[in-house]
Amino acid sequence: MELSILSRFGLNDNDIRLYEALFKLGRSKTGPLLQATGISSSSAYASLAALVRNGLASYQVRNNIKYYQAELPGRLLDETRAQTHALEKLSKELTSLPIAHMERNEVNVYQGVQGFKRAHEIMVSEAKPGEEINAITYSTYYGKSKQIRKFFSSLDRQLIVHKRCKIRMIVDRDLREIIRSDRSAFAKKYDFRWLPREYFSPCGINVSDSMVIIGVWGKNPIAFAMRNKAVIDSFRTNFDFLWSKGRK
Repeated sequence: MELSILSRFGLNDNDIRLYEALFKLGRSKTGPLLQATGISSSSAYASLAALVRNGLASYQVRNNIKYYQAELPGRLLDETRAQTHALEKLSKELTSLPIAHMERNEVNVYQGVQGFKRAHEIMVSEAKPGEEINAITYSTYYGKSKQIRKFFSSLDRQLIVHKRCKIRMIVDRDLREIIRSDRSAFAKKYDFRWLPREYFSPCGINVSDSMVIIGVWGKNPIAFAMRNKAVIDSFRTNFDFLWSKGRK
């Protein structure tokens, strides 16, 4: 069981260990729980109180002794749904503000795996149905990372299958075959061109109508997202030139 997810709801390691022990032991007094987890009594009582407060445990009293038992995380699910609903409502309200629709002129830096992913997720979310996306990337880094391959396969599925966007991609021949293998269900929807290995870029470049992303692979990936019409137009012009020199 991936109980570590409970840390996102404010539970600490002791809380989670006790919750797991309750599922293994069933209804239990504190003594067996202390023995099973190795947690001190003072910390255990605080954690049990936290579990009860969050609806993850309940207790019965027999002869002045508390017997604890685990409960399913239904209350946390209800709270999560309520928070999601509140965020969706807030997002709609913010979207209605004039500033949300102003043309942007900015450069943002996204660091680390999650930041790198977030930059590309934003591009996909903003892409309009039928929009053309241009991309340049090479297999030296991309092809070695199963995580990156799976992530971009998922994003491209959203673009091609759900938004019916057109994707033109400049790659090397090795990467073209990797992509065709990873995305066999919709690989025919891509328009590929490849350049000789003499033309090599250590980063990936993605150009949409609203932004340009330069993504640098590695153990600590980084993405630069630029929102500026002149920059977007210049990258698109450069892409068209390389596209004209590429081979099918």
